[in-house]
Amino acid sequence: KDHTYVEGQSFVLEVKYSNNNGVKDKVIESGYTVNGDTKTVGKNQKATVTYKGVESNEFTYTVIAKVISSIKVESAKYEYFLNEDAQLTVTATYNDGSTRKLNSNEYKLTGFVNHQTTYKGKKNHPKTAKVHLISNGSIQDTFEYSISTFTKEAWDEERIDRLSIKVNKNDRTIEFKGLEEDIKVKKVEKKYTVLGLIEYDDFVVDLEKTDRFNIFKVSDKAYEKLRSTNTIIAGQYVQITYEVNGKTYTRKYIEFFKNLF
Repeated sequence: KDHTYVEGQSFVLEVKYSNNNGVKDKVIESGYTVNGDTKTVGKNQKATVTYKGVESNEFTYTVIAKVISSIKVESAKYEYFLNEDAQLTVTATYNDGSTRKLNSNEYKLTGFVNHQTTYKGKKNHPKTAKVHLISNGSIQDTFEYSISTFTKEAWDEERIDRLSIKVNKNDRTIEFKGLEEDIKVKKVEKKYTVLGLIEYDDFVVDLEKTDRFNIFKVSDKAYEKLRSTNTIIAGQYVQITYEVNGKTYTRKYIEFFKNLF
C-alpha cells in the first residue's frame, strides 16, 4: 500500500521477519534500517528495509510538502493602554502535527486600533482583531481586545495619585495604602512645617509672588464647610518620591494640626 508522509516525517512501518529456522512473520520493532527517506517531495518513491543482512521487498510511498495548516493567536492581555502595541504569541501547526512559534515578520495583524478607547462612558465595547499568515492569507485567527481610557504613563500617574498615607502619631512611621508591588518608595522627607490657604471659589494666591503660603485642595465635605471662610492653616507635610516603570513621581501629603481663623 502506498503510504503518504509529510516532508521530513519519520517512517511508520510494520516490519516482519521470517527465516528457515521456524521463525515466521515475527514483528520487528527495532534493529532494522530503512533504505530511503522522506526528504524529497514526490510520488511513487521506493525503499526497502534491511534486518540482519537481509533486505526486504520494496514498498512505495509519497512525500508531500510540510506546510502550515493553521495558526493560533494568544494575546498577552485583554485590555491594552491607549497607543500600546499588541503583545501576541502566534503558534503555527503544521500538517504533520508539529508546532512552531512564528516570528513577527511571518504574520500580519489587522483590526487592532490602539489610538481610540473602546469605552463609551462606563460601558466597554470590545473589538476583534485578525492575524493572518503573510505566505497564505487564508490561514488566520482572531482575538478580542479592549483599549483603556488611559495611556500607560497616565495610568501610572493615576495610580500614584490614588495612593494615601497614614502617619503614626507616636513614632511618626508611615503606613501606605494602595501601594502596589511595582511602585517603589525611593525617598521620604518628613516634618516640613507649612502655612497655607484653603482653596475656594474666587480666591487665588499667586505662588510666584509669595513663599509664605501654599494652596491646599481639600475634600468636598471640608470645602463646603470652609468655603465662606478665609481660612489659614498650619500643619506639616510628608514628601515622598516614588518610582514606577523607570520614572519618578513626587507627592506631598498634608497633615493639618491647627486651623487659624
